[in-house]
Amino acid sequence: MLKKTLTTIIVFALSWLLCNVSVAQNIHSLNIVVLDSNNLLPLEAVSITLPQYHYYKQSNEKGEVKIDSLLGGWTTIQCSFVGYNPYTTSIYLDKKNTSLKILLCPLHTHLHEVEIFAHTDETEGLSIQNKNKIDPLWIERNIGNTITDLLKILPGVSVLSSGPNISKPIIRGMYGARLVVLNNNIKQEGQQWGEEHGLEIDPFSGTAIEVIKGAAAIEYGANSIGGVIKYQPKPFKTSNGINGMVLMNGATNNGLASGSLFVEGKSGNKHQLSWRTQATFRKAGDARAADYVLSNTAFTDYGINYTIHYQYKNFHFEGSQSIWRSSLGILRAAHIGNITDLYAAIKNKQPAYIAPFGYKIENPKQELAHVVSGLKIHYELLNGSQIVIQYSFQDNNREEYDRPPQWSSSVNNQRALYDLHLTTSLAELKFEHAKWRNTKGVWGLSWMNQGNVSSGILPLIPNYRLYNSGIYAIEKWQHKKISAEAGIRYDWLNQTAYTRTNNSIISKPNAYAYVSFSSGIAYWINESLKIQGNIASSWRAPNMNELYSNGLHSGIGAYETGNENLKTESSINKEITFSVIKNTWQSDFSIFRNDMKQYIYKEPLAQPVVTIRGSFPNFVYKQNDAVFSGVEYSGKINWSKSWNLSAQAGLLYAINADNNLPLIFIPANRVSLMLTYQKEEFWKLNDVYIQFAPTFVAHQSRYPSGIDFIPPPPAYNLYALHFGFDTHLKKQHIHWNFSIQNLLNTSYRDYLSRSRYFADDTGINFILRISVPFSIYQTKQ
Repeated sequence: MLKKTLTTIIVFALSWLLCNVSVAQNIHSLNIVVLDSNNLLPLEAVSITLPQYHYYKQSNEKGEVKIDSLLGGWTTIQCSFVGYNPYTTSIYLDKKNTSLKILLCPLHTHLHEVEIFAHTDETEGLSIQNKNKIDPLWIERNIGNTITDLLKILPGVSVLSSGPNISKPIIRGMYGARLVVLNNNIKQEGQQWGEEHGLEIDPFSGTAIEVIKGAAAIEYGANSIGGVIKYQPKPFKTSNGINGMVLMNGATNNGLASGSLFVEGKSGNKHQLSWRTQATFRKAGDARAADYVLSNTAFTDYGINYTIHYQYKNFHFEGSQSIWRSSLGILRAAHIGNITDLYAAIKNKQPAYIAPFGYKIENPKQELAHVVSGLKIHYELLNGSQIVIQYSFQDNNREEYDRPPQWSSSVNNQRALYDLHLTTSLAELKFEHAKWRNTKGVWGLSWMNQGNVSSGILPLIPNYRLYNSGIYAIEKWQHKKISAEAGIRYDWLNQTAYTRTNNSIISKPNAYAYVSFSSGIAYWINESLKIQGNIASSWRAPNMNELYSNGLHSGIGAYETGNENLKTESSINKEITFSVIKNTWQSDFSIFRNDMKQYIYKEPLAQPVVTIRGSFPNFVYKQNDAVFSGVEYSGKINWSKSWNLSAQAGLLYAINADNNLPLIFIPANRVSLMLTYQKEEFWKLNDVYIQFAPTFVAHQSRYPSGIDFIPPPPAYNLYALHFGFDTHLKKQHIHWNFSIQNLLNTSYRDYLSRSRYFADDTGINFILRISVPFSIYQTKQ
């Protein structure tokens, strides 16, 4: 299987190259020297990135970087170094050899600019929150991985999975309806009821990911009680022309073959038109545990997205649409015919049903379709203020097919057990005023209209209609070494469920209103040490599935029962973070406490539920006060130009405050390391790197005993190996990245895998990624 998969990918790559997609152009070289702006001394190990080429190098001891085989035209250069302000510039390559001198400014020279990491036309710099940005180079080297897989390198982030092909992120124990996911600045609204409902997002489409931990309800509204994940596409081109990227992935564990074509362009100088489009296809067969096949876990995905941006004077107009469709097989062994077989399956070390590897998707399965259309208008005022108006419409359709009873006819087998159709309209108006007396702020209005229609053989949740509106204001003051922020928001929400009783429809309206607030302060104690703290409140109304769910979740083989008496869930989140930035190392240490009132959770019942479709574990929704507290650490040290080591650790402690007992289904503590060696040139290869990444996940010893069907699984260690390099075929760049996941083929079960009752997690996996940038033409502005 490995040989066949790798051969297919390599032949595909070479065939594409021989088609000469890249237009013949003159080849240029770029010589860069990086100096300290204060003393003009050269800086070693500065990171130089060319996003257009997905190219990365580090400066030598003389501060020099030489980059060969570049195409002519405009090229963007990004420069970053620990302890210095990041720098970005664009130059036009019209000579064979071009030299560029970059002066980096030390952070302590500009301490009055507290937000030193990033700033865009969005308002992300206005919140003093615990933020983590994933290294763009890590995203590039792991392109095609899901958002959840990419986020696992951050401290405090875990994964809730329902088999090898369905997962969602957890931040400090919060997931699903407690997290907001922004995809291209649009709030992703899918059917978040159930652990087996993942994110319907193209894994090839993002080039930047930021995570805000803790309550962030002021700007993003209800349901951000646990945090916000921002998944951003590549920025629009800054120079005229058309270029793109061909991306191909293959994996041995499930026979994955996937590819994505990205093309972008820009034209005009006074009136600028920019655009980008991407098409993706992924197909995989059954995944494998260390010792057996996880039958019926194949999947097929495909999608397309496109965005158009037009600038006329101070006006910016942007229109976008994305379409994503998936067919997901559900672990066959999770569906049992009777109680005796259910208990036997839970106790057995191997699944009760194991079939040969294949790509066929049978019942139980899911068919998903998610369409997002957006329109954004951005106007820049002369004084530096700006107004943003954004509207989006989302259409989400989910069909779940259960394994039918033996007596069911073949016709009924083709009908979905659940057919859920969710539509969402979102609108937002924001005014961000320019800095005035050291104060900058944003005021906004938001509105949402959402409706769900349930059909199929059985209703999982009732039809409902939801309206939500909010108004908020955030102001931030900064002066020299100190920065302070305060915000307030008022939300009103009305949701009405339409339930059927005795052949009649009964409406059940619920109205909620809540005020959220946040405040924070950041202070640079000296040029290397920053301390920041914040306190924020957030809330959310119970979801429809938590109130009215009454049916089988085929994705996890579990029956769920809602609770109509659930009340509003609220949170007071407190946090303090220490950041140390030195020339060769940096670290962040955070302490947090989240006091939850009326925390909603699921608890398994002692007796499984027996239906005509089989016997399944039974879960019911409950509510108690709870406390989530913990510490997180992340750090990185550059030993030399070639060697660096990074470490992440997260410890989470969660209790039921009403009885002082541990909460169920809380992530286990984990520690991960990453040792990296990189070299500019080795043999005939460029930008060679190799990374060794061990991860330790502890046994979750804190759990309410006697409630779950089986206790949490033992601790486990996983090892991963990543390596890659760049090559050239005549005038064409090719980026090669290899990964080996679960290097020792360890048999393990994760506590937060809903399939752990029936099967192990996935075994060893060899992954090959090939990225081929191309340029059709570049014109001088």
